[in-house]
Amino acid sequence: MSDIEELELIDPSETYLRKTITIDKRKLVLCFTLGVLVIIIVLCLTLIPTENVKYPDYGDIKNHIEQFSIDFPEFTKITSIGKSTNFRDISTIIIEDKETESKKQLVWVVCGIHAREWTSPLACLHFITKILEALKQEKNHLFKKFRFKIIPVANPDGYVYSHAGTRLFRKNRNSSGCKEDEFDGVDLNRNFPVGFSMDNSDVCSDTYAGTKPFSESESRALRDTFQADIPDIFLSIHGNAQNLITPYAYKKGDKDVIKTLTVSGTKYPYGPASSVMDHTTGGTLMDWVAQDLGVNRTYTLELRSLCEYEDECHWQPDILLARENIVPQAFEILNGILTREI
Repeated sequence: MSDIEELELIDPSETYLRKTITIDKRKLVLCFTLGVLVIIIVLCLTLIPTENVKYPDYGDIKNHIEQFSIDFPEFTKITSIGKSTNFRDISTIIIEDKETESKKQLVWVVCGIHAREWTSPLACLHFITKILEALKQEKNHLFKKFRFKIIPVANPDGYVYSHAGTRLFRKNRNSSGCKEDEFDGVDLNRNFPVGFSMDNSDVCSDTYAGTKPFSESESRALRDTFQADIPDIFLSIHGNAQNLITPYAYKKGDKDVIKTLTVSGTKYPYGPASSVMDHTTGGTLMDWVAQDLGVNRTYTLELRSLCEYEDECHWQPDILLARENIVPQAFEILNGILTREI
């Protein structure tokens, strides 16, 4: 066989090899390009702002309130009614349509008096958002007839402490004398004078009332600001026993007067506090507002419960579920109170 014939025999193999290498290079380039695209997509997704899926802490809530005043300066004013035990502001947002000259009824809403009830401040933030949006968008909205004063966190020290790790902490941070830090403090919703009781002398108890009415800086701040501007309507927001209660908690009521309030298919027992809860409780903010300030339209809303047991899920259910299933119903109830449908 000649040299030329040998070259001709080898030639087809070399051509195949070249084609194979060329095809492999194309595959390699394609795989590399796809890999780069995947990396770019992942990086882009990480840079896109995502919804905050945690409950807002005290700092977040203060920032929300400040942002409301920036976004709606014509309707809002931010004040502090006083300081907590640890000198944190008890912030209040005042909302009203200043162009409406007719006399407006004053609505006080207080949230976050119990530290672990994280759904309560969440409800107040929802109220503020919905009220401001309505005032901005609708010329003759019902809300223009009212002046609102809303306190998202009435117990800032306790709220901060519960977010720091002791999630089921309920009281304020003024020492009651309890040697166990996670049980130390005073229940602010037992520290008001109407029905105040020292029967529970256990300083570590979740419901320890303090040494005397208004012994706490937070309850004194509420007293002073309410006495200076007495509401026509008062609403205290708690979580999450799923009821709407009225005075009085400190004395027995008639069980026959309990009604059922249905909100978007959810049933809320509605009536005097001691009747609905089937026990008496002294020293509550609601009873003090009703009896000592003479406010007839006084309510406490225990927000909808999504969990069976009194654990973290009871007071701090998944925030996405709370936003979808709890706070909208709370706003419906507020509307019902304002329109006198409730």
